[in-house]
Amino acid sequence: MFEDGILSDMLSLNKDEMAAVYYNRNLEEGNIDLNFIKKDQVKIEDELSKMYQNQPNPFNGETLIQFELPNAGLVRFEFYSVEGKSLYFIEDEYGEGINALTIRPSVFDGYSGIIYYQMKYGNEQHTKTMVVNRD
Repeated sequence: MFEDGILSDMLSLNKDEMAAVYYNRNLEEGNIDLNFIKKDQVKIEDELSKMYQNQPNPFNGETLIQFELPNAGLVRFEFYSVEGKSLYFIEDEYGEGINALTIRPSVFDGYSGIIYYQMKYGNEQHTKTMVVNRD
């Protein structure tokens, strides 16, 4: 029978009834210490920023980079060639939630090919690749 509820209210672990152990490659037993912490003591992944793949990719007209912020704040985007040369950057304040940045190939001064783009927000950073096709 299944019930709705909070797991910690419905489950208890007792060291005497269930030993916390692991086995290594040689099948030797080792002890594990289980420590439970409260949700407010851990940064949950949903509270982190996210950056999505640019669309369309590859592109030759313009492309859209969507990203999500848990709070409003300063965001910096940097674009690099495969050799690591900085091609372009933009830094601006964005709001909480989903935001978007439109990029045109002209900002890369004639560069075409694979470009790494990086989003920096607070202590977080995300990196992805895009392909610029110039006809």
